[in-house]
Amino acid sequence: MFTRQRNFVKSDKVSPNLFVEGDEIFSSELMHKIDKCTDREMYMITKYEHRADLIAKEIYGDESYSWMLLYMNRMGVEDLVRNRVLTYILKSQLDSIIDSL
Repeated sequence: MFTRQRNFVKSDKVSPNLFVEGDEIFSSELMHKIDKCTDREMYMITKYEHRADLIAKEIYGDESYSWMLLYMNRMGVEDLVRNRVLTYILKSQLDSIIDSL
């Protein structure tokens, strides 16, 4: 299982390359911790159809979280349609998970 090295300098971006080794996203420790987190909020898409980046910016204040939002909901950008309800982990809780790695 891939885990982030402790000497990583945290940046303002949350790139999947920092948490996923190669193409195997499901062997990531981050993904396992996200899956275990059951305390989630709901967000209904009322604008930004097919725009994970803008939805992530609205929820998290940063579009770089878009890949995690898609992962949490097990969907692609084509599934981001009006009136679809997404679930997400609060940014403070998600950042806490990332910091624990």
